[in-house]
Amino acid sequence: MSACADRNLPFMVHENFRFQYPMRRIKELVDAGAIGRPFFGRVSFRTAHDVYSAQPWLVDNERMIIIDVAVHLFDLARCFFGEPQTLYTDALRVNPIISGEDVATVLMHMDGATCIVDASYETKSDHNTYPQTFVTLEGTDGTITLGPDYHLQVVSRGVVTNEDLVIPEHHWASVPWNAIQDSVYNIQRHWVDCLTTGTTPETSGTDTLTLLDITLGAYISLDSGERYSVGSLS
Repeated sequence: MSACADRNLPFMVHENFRFQYPMRRIKELVDAGAIGRPFFGRVSFRTAHDVYSAQPWLVDNERMIIIDVAVHLFDLARCFFGEPQTLYTDALRVNPIISGEDVATVLMHMDGATCIVDASYETKSDHNTYPQTFVTLEGTDGTITLGPDYHLQVVSRGVVTNEDLVIPEHHWASVPWNAIQDSVYNIQRHWVDCLTTGTTPETSGTDTLTLLDITLGAYISLDSGERYSVGSLS
């Protein structure tokens, strides 16, 4: 980052969860004031999908689900609420064959808001929603809920709207990965736009250092049993 800054070169990290089509739609609604001032949120990724066949290194990692998927959920929470001041982590290991945590819950405190980030690789349900992320945002004027199969419900000032979001199609994309694959296209388009206009990308190097601080801070909280103040590692 310093080398790029010294040469006035832009630097961006490919952090694409916030560029998934459903997440961009939620962000648009929040920014438009559809639910007023957000004061509570939950960002959730829970599945029993076999993540170990494609990523065998996860079996032996002493730090696992927080660095594997919760990091992306932290970024979504930041996208919707802004930066957290503190966080508290609880986590455990359910699968006996692995070394690290496969279930984690993190409570994030923002100015005037709290957001729960929770992740699990041991959630056995009757509906396979991998690799979908669920979101609930409550505000002073309503609630946004993103549920299974990208069903979006918006309660705004007493009016309820339901919509089944359709992920934009690409000839090279395939279900169930299409939302993530589309986000790759979206983030690269964002990068090109930033290069063209000279604007700072959403997931700049500086922004990602904050995300890294939050992620490592989640482990500090887990190890200490205490609340972590974001920025303490800086």
